[in-house]
Amino acid sequence: MNKALIYLLLLFPFALHGQTYQVASVNGQAFRVADGVKSELTPRTVLKGGDYVMIAANSSLAVIDKQAGKLHALKPGKNTVTLSELIREQRQSAIGSFAGRIVEALMRGDTEKISHEANVVYKDMGQDMSVYAALIAPDPASAFPVYLTVIDETTGSVITGEASIGQRIFFRVENRSGRPLFINVLNISSDGSLFDCYPMDQGGTMLHLLTPANSIVDFRQYPLVAAEPAGNDRFILIASEVPFDLRNVIAAMEENRPAPQRPAAVGMQTLNVAIKR
Repeated sequence: MNKALIYLLLLFPFALHGQTYQVASVNGQAFRVADGVKSELTPRTVLKGGDYVMIAANSSLAVIDKQAGKLHALKPGKNTVTLSELIREQRQSAIGSFAGRIVEALMRGDTEKISHEANVVYKDMGQDMSVYAALIAPDPASAFPVYLTVIDETTGSVITGEASIGQRIFFRVENRSGRPLFINVLNISSDGSLFDCYPMDQGGTMLHLLTPANSIVDFRQYPLVAAEPAGNDRFILIASEVPFDLRNVIAAMEENRPAPQRPAAVGMQTLNVAIKR
């Protein structure tokens, strides 16, 4: 190994520490820690690679590396470490090849106010229809090991089998795959009505619904209330490597549209919950 390469390798950690990142989304809680004081991270917060960060249990943090055109989905580390160390430890955190276009769109302005008219080309109706094709396949199989649990918001206990009308719940999502995944949950009510359980952000980024690789995330910020009609509801977890708009998928299901021949690779799990008075 020549001296120039050794010198570059020695400098690499310091380069990472000086890198600038911007918070794209937080599920649960994440903090910057300085002099023993924690300050909560929110979207658009600017971080340095050398900043110490802490991600709470069952939480996640997505950060943008504008210079490298990368987006990282991070889960809690074993200890409070610098952001650059956390990224290095979680090498599988970087989002796929379309991330550069996400970063470009996000960095045009306010993360929360991107519009579909801003040429956000990483998400389109073709992807939504491929998700639709996967859902209505005769024998749908999950492409990723993903799991859904229903949690009582008040007690924090797992709900198994039934919920009462008026009961507040949230979903716990476990992603056991080695890659970050975008998720949503389809609710099929006992009367056949279809609902998207999580709202779509204005720009279609789905960053608020991003689950890091090999992680468990509690989506507490999006609680639901068990509602009429009473009966057996189905909740279908859908997980994809690229963003999708579940509203378009639901519209296709309601209209019974012809599906494309090539379904998307999506993770799926179905939970049946009896909604009782």
